[in-house]
Amino acid sequence: MLRTVDADSHVEESEATWAHLDAEFADRRPRVIRVPDAPWLMGFDALWWIDGHTYPRPRGHGASIYSSPPLSTRARGKRFSVESQSLSDLDARIRDLDRFGLDVQVLFPTVFLEPLSADVRFEAALMRSYNTWIAERCAASRGRLKHVAVLPLRSPHDAVAETRRAAEQGAVGLAVFGTAGQMLLHDRALDPVYAEAQRQRLPHLFSRPLACPLPAQASPVFPRLRAPAGGSPRA
Repeated sequence: MLRTVDADSHVEESEATWAHLDAEFADRRPRVIRVPDAPWLMGFDALWWIDGHTYPRPRGHGASIYSSPPLSTRARGKRFSVESQSLSDLDARIRDLDRFGLDVQVLFPTVFLEPLSADVRFEAALMRSYNTWIAERCAASRGRLKHVAVLPLRSPHDAVAETRRAAEQGAVGLAVFGTAGQMLLHDRALDPVYAEAQRQRLPHLFSRPLACPLPAQASPVFPRLRAPAGGSPRA
């Protein structure tokens, strides 16, 4: 029997997402700040505070718009409850799947659509916490929700280890956004990451980022990137 799969949905992260953050980074845990009576934020009036910066950034150069954390006026105005968006109520999310005739939904992260920290170790810790959290939520969904893990590509060694862990946690793919910091995605330093993904039979899923740095070596014309482990999620 054919199943109907939504292969590109998103979760809106909540403070529970960071519950698995390494102890050494506990005092840098992302926090939600609210900015009431700020019409210039266009309803995106709940923001993440991470290392002295706010995310999303709905105004200005390099603006980004999304509903993580899902406490903003914009998020609360969606057709889906905050509990469904954040997976704090799995039954609410599953009811939404049923309402739209979906058997399975593959979930991508939202806040990692843009770089969150210049600190490579902290970024990797944030990603590990996210991956553990989303794996736990999907494991409790009775097979209805599948997750795509996010990789700390600026640290290839950590990305290799996280690829192995993602496979152990039941990920169906690996999210890749734009660049690996100042590295383009065809940089040979990333070859071990792609090789490990092939060993684990996990596809890299390339997605257009909201904002990523333009590497110094990039030409004004998009380079031809090879994708050794690209493909579709294993739903």
